[in-house]
Amino acid sequence: MRILFDIGHPSFVHLFVKPARQAISSGHDVLFSYRNKDRCDELLAVFNLPSLETGKHYTSKAGKLTGLFINSWHLFRVIRKFKPDIILSGASPYASLACGITGKKHFVFDDTENREQVMFYRLGSTLIFTPEPFLLHLGNKHVKYPGLHELSYLPGNIITNAKPKDKPTVFFRFVSWNATHDFFRNGLSVNQKIKLVEHFKNNADIIISSEQTLPSELTKYRYNGPVEKIHETLQTVDLFIGESATMASEAACLNVPAIYCDPVGRSYTDRLEMDYQLVYNFRCGESALGNVINKADELLKSKNEQNNYKDFSRDYINLSAFIYWLIENSNLENLKEVLLKKEFFKQFKGIG
Repeated sequence: MRILFDIGHPSFVHLFVKPARQAISSGHDVLFSYRNKDRCDELLAVFNLPSLETGKHYTSKAGKLTGLFINSWHLFRVIRKFKPDIILSGASPYASLACGITGKKHFVFDDTENREQVMFYRLGSTLIFTPEPFLLHLGNKHVKYPGLHELSYLPGNIITNAKPKDKPTVFFRFVSWNATHDFFRNGLSVNQKIKLVEHFKNNADIIISSEQTLPSELTKYRYNGPVEKIHETLQTVDLFIGESATMASEAACLNVPAIYCDPVGRSYTDRLEMDYQLVYNFRCGESALGNVINKADELLKSKNEQNNYKDFSRDYINLSAFIYWLIENSNLENLKEVLLKKEFFKQFKGIG
């Protein structure tokens, strides 16, 4: 079988790396197509995955519209040459447009309720997979699973090597706010970021991962380690604070208390707070800063020992195992019916 994974963000490299490696070891031909956002090329190289760049990452609204056709054309040409049997993507509008033209089987994985993005990928998709809390209803192509994208690669690839600390470590993640689902939204202001870090800098070690250029006051805290090692670093910290839903969810998977700041929020981080107390959600705004600091101080003091991580690890599935099952069973005539059986996902329970 020939399998194409289409990638537009490093989180989707992580999402597909385990099933891709398993497919390669089973004798399948695999190729990753990608737009190079936030060091996707470095990750693919480190993981030694066969890959090909198919266009660029556009940041402006006009650029994204232009890029929809340019990048889809590049991907169309790759599909014609590589001749994949199936294509898996992280909500890629380019893959959907190319698959709509070529008629290729396209499985979409999405966890963000972005109606504009859904509009583009829905038409050219075969099935769409989302976590159970996903708020949009995407018709007869939609399959919900009890899990998170981040459970495709965490925590099974992390080796714990905890060392005694003199003081806690706080990990901050700031995003660029130029993704399609970020249009007309803003996160923490520069002033808020500085105030947040200043609150902790005397009593905690600080690590900052940022898609944006940091103000001079914060540059000394920037994470400069290997891109593929960032999750090993994240596992060793005592608290996560950031604007990235993906990294907040990653922290939750690693049993690190997380504070997520966003003007709208995400359904799956809301669920992680409501059911498991693993993420705490705050809407961005000038009034939010004090609440974020108060919650952070509380979590550092209590170490969030009252969370329900054991229930979380029992309730959710090993997503990489399911993705590989999907690859191997993609030709089932009654695939959708099998996936919708009440007990189907039980075989993947336990995050590993």
